[in-house]
Amino acid sequence: MVGANLAQGLLVLLIPMTGSLTVLFVTYFAMSVVNQLFVPARAATIPDLVPPAALMSANSMFGAATVGAIAIGPAVGGWVGERFGLDAAFYLDSVTFLVPALAVALVRLPATGGSPGIGGRGLGVQTRAGWQFVRRDQRLLVALAGTVGAFLVVGVMSVLGVVVAKDTLGLGTGGFGTMMSAMGVGMLAGVVLVGRRGSGARIDRSRLGLIGLLFTGLTLGLLPMVTLVPGAMLLAAVMGAGVLTVQISTQTTLQGVPREIRGRVLGLNQTATGVAQLIATVMTTLLAGSIGAAAVLLCTGCLVAGVALALLLIVRPHLRPEGSTS
Repeated sequence: MVGANLAQGLLVLLIPMTGSLTVLFVTYFAMSVVNQLFVPARAATIPDLVPPAALMSANSMFGAATVGAIAIGPAVGGWVGERFGLDAAFYLDSVTFLVPALAVALVRLPATGGSPGIGGRGLGVQTRAGWQFVRRDQRLLVALAGTVGAFLVVGVMSVLGVVVAKDTLGLGTGGFGTMMSAMGVGMLAGVVLVGRRGSGARIDRSRLGLIGLLFTGLTLGLLPMVTLVPGAMLLAAVMGAGVLTVQISTQTTLQGVPREIRGRVLGLNQTATGVAQLIATVMTTLLAGSIGAAAVLLCTGCLVAGVALALLLIVRPHLRPEGSTS
């Protein structure tokens, strides 16, 4: 986890140093690959630190940390970019990776008893092993589908959010940062909601995640139709709440698998996240010029919302109670 943070800090430094779109894509892809080390390792460690009944609340706390960065970071980045240039914003972002690297370096985690992780025989082998386990459990497949849908939205929003801020809402460069901060506020609301629901004795996490995915898709599709800033900020906030609800419910579901396969399953989830964002970024860049940004937002939103609604209507009767094990 320490090495992953340091590596991503160095990769961020490459972004302002290149004028090549190819190098930019390769850099983002490399950051996604490095995340394969950090995110599953962190997620797989949480069940060893808290009792099962507190797992969703613990994931909500980690979500709150993410929310803090999303709520504050884009606004600060937009302010730095407008006053000191975009390069300065990337340099500052690179330095921020030193903070989690130092924090994790000072933590002494309990021994895992030799449980295999996502490394060992190679990332591809471990990912396939995770898929072989997930494909046999409908509840895990639904959770993985939620991850893919949510991060398709995140990927599209990352590319076209600035277009909405500038062309539809008439805001400057900092306007996209403000929209992302609104998403952060919505994520905070999602953290509070999911944390409270998670403290109950029983909770249908699969259904909760699909409801979050439904709202995520609907708000993305509606976003290009809204021309008033308050309405757009409200949609961004609901979108953020939906994404966090999917993320927390999915992670909590996947953490319930047996310890010996947990790292592989969570690694598969992170791979799905990275692939979904990469596909969304590439396809959005290619399609926005031909069919327009609004059409891409609308089509992606309808696709994600439609899948969520179909799963809510079709899959729910066959899901096992959340109190059961995988």
